[in-house]
Amino acid sequence: MILPNALLLAILMSLLWFLKGDLLGYRRIRRLPDTASRQKTYRLWIAKAAIAFVLPAIMGLTLLGRLDAIATVPPEFDALRKLLPSLAGNSRAELLGMIGGSALGGLIIGAILATRRNWRILKTIGNVGSLLPRNRAEIAHAAAMSIAAGISEELAFRLFLPLLIVLVTGNAFIAFGVAIAVFGAMH
Repeated sequence: MILPNALLLAILMSLLWFLKGDLLGYRRIRRLPDTASRQKTYRLWIAKAAIAFVLPAIMGLTLLGRLDAIATVPPEFDALRKLLPSLAGNSRAELLGMIGGSALGGLIIGAILATRRNWRILKTIGNVGSLLPRNRAEIAHAAAMSIAAGISEELAFRLFLPLLIVLVTGNAFIAFGVAIAVFGAMH
């Protein structure tokens, strides 16, 4: 029981380190006028995501002997999995069709809502415009940063952090609740 507690403390410290640097980096990128400096900041964020999220997760899962959790749902999450509908009878093609159809439906709904002035229900919090690429040279860096953030955050906040919390508390509901709250607070 000592190892999960120590790893939980380590990942929380790593998240705090990332958040502190992330806030400073956000303030800095808002003031950067040149593309080279902005690209350097994107690369720095990619590296920090690997150090703060991926490295602790891979090392922690290895120390716990649970590296298989990357490919299979840990049994500690079974209490939550029982609440989800079973997809056991569906073929891969059906599952991909459902995922693709859902994504397409979301895009269509988003496009319709975006064209209606009185339906601007999605308002951004803060100034995220400074994070967006300003020219073609920045697009590849911003895309790489987005992909790295998605993968690293899923590994940290949807697998490793909840697994550690469920190992410490014994409760998957608490584990995912805390992980969701931490994820939301970081964003």
